[in-house]
Amino acid sequence: MTIEISKGLTIPGVDSIDEFEKWISSRGIEGNLSVGESFGIGLFYQGKNTESAEDDKIILRVPTQSSLNMDTLLELLTQLKARDKDSDASVKESDLIVKFLEILNPGSETIILLAYLVGFEFLRQSGDKTSDYYKTSPLRAWDAYLDILLSTKVFSFDVDNENPFADSFGELRNIVWSEYEDFIAHAHKDIPNVDVADNISFDKFFQLFQAIRSRSLEVPKEVEGGNPDSEFQTNVTLVPVLDFANHNRENNAYFDVDRENNDIVLKLKKEEAIKEEPFEVTISYDPVDTKPEFYLTYGFQSDA
Repeated sequence: MTIEISKGLTIPGVDSIDEFEKWISSRGIEGNLSVGESFGIGLFYQGKNTESAEDDKIILRVPTQSSLNMDTLLELLTQLKARDKDSDASVKESDLIVKFLEILNPGSETIILLAYLVGFEFLRQSGDKTSDYYKTSPLRAWDAYLDILLSTKVFSFDVDNENPFADSFGELRNIVWSEYEDFIAHAHKDIPNVDVADNISFDKFFQLFQAIRSRSLEVPKEVEGGNPDSEFQTNVTLVPVLDFANHNRENNAYFDVDRENNDIVLKLKKEEAIKEEPFEVTISYDPVDTKPEFYLTYGFQSDA
């Protein structure tokens, strides 16, 4: 089942809908959904199955290798290391990403993702775009999604804004600014002849940090050696297409993992699947809706 994108839709970071549809297909992402205009961008069920369902219906399937989390990024890094063994590139992709991880010294899954994606963006901007090393890099498969992250509308305030969460936002920005300054200082010292600040400004660093926070999901992961029926933890994960789903406390769908192949799936509640007309599919971002955390992460208050 091919994901359909509404004609004329503007998706921030996507220059060509046709090319983006090809990218989705190339990642093995499929489902009975369309991407359309909503609160920004939203997912819509086509309402083509009007038969009663005994179980909740899978309407989107994303292969785990088409998501970004600690596990899939480590596998990608391993792939880069194997490729770099025979490379004479002046700046090897795997070495640079490892160095960024060491410098940022991630204390959370969010910062781990940030370290990788800052590395992806730096290598994309600083690499020799005419070289085979650049053109054939496994990182090219993530350029389209990186553009979406860099164009995601994120929460921001002017210093004198009267919004009640302005102070909290200022505190968050100052914390990230401190992390950025430390990152640039160590990069200047530990990676000679490479000007990281020239390609990674604070605005870009903060944009990626906020985009990861707003788009990532806590996806279930089976604990190794555990009981497959009960032993699960969660991975902070970026899931393309699924992350277009909007929030609603009275959500009509939820995400899960297919225990047979570890695909990330979006399931529509069975009572919704009988509707004949297309309708928007929503999930719950956070059942707690803690303020100001929810507002700072997603840019709106959860009133619905």
